[in-house]
Amino acid sequence: SGQSSIINVLTPPNSGVLVAPLEVCSDDLTIFDLSNQLIGQDLTGHWLDPSGFQQPPNPSFNFNSSMPAGIYTYVVQSAICPPAETQVPVTIITAPDPGTGNPQSICENDYGPGNLYNLNNLLSGSPDPGTWYASSLPIPTNINPNTYGVGTTTFTYQVNGIPPCSNQSISVDLTINP
Repeated sequence: SGQSSIINVLTPPNSGVLVAPLEVCSDDLTIFDLSNQLIGQDLTGHWLDPSGFQQPPNPSFNFNSSMPAGIYTYVVQSAICPPAETQVPVTIITAPDPGTGNPQSICENDYGPGNLYNLNNLLSGSPDPGTWYASSLPIPTNINPNTYGVGTTTFTYQVNGIPPCSNQSISVDLTINP
């Protein structure tokens, strides 16, 4: 009499393949579903936050820039096979800070070639390094007000953002009195 054996081959859990890490600008209020960073994953898993705290079972995890950066992990359990895990690195890039406008009023004859006006006086706060512009053209930080003459001139200060953050700028008036 022959004996027969039945062998069950189980499909292991699949936590997906990382498409790309997520980089978010600190001033971006968009909600990002981290499941979009993965492809091919089983939809029966759950997420672990960077502290290892287990989220309720859900294939989606909504991330926004107010949450901590770090490694988010998608885990798919199996009754018999070991769990599958895929890590999704999330980085928050600090948005550029052009500072706060601080309009000034100066006297033209207080300045000249040997005594230039520092346009950084038009900013308050802690602006990041950037470039000054007048009429859309880059200009030095220290200017001779006589070049612009009596009246109000609007200067723009731009700080370049590190992608995905966009550039930020602020326009400030300098009034040059006779």
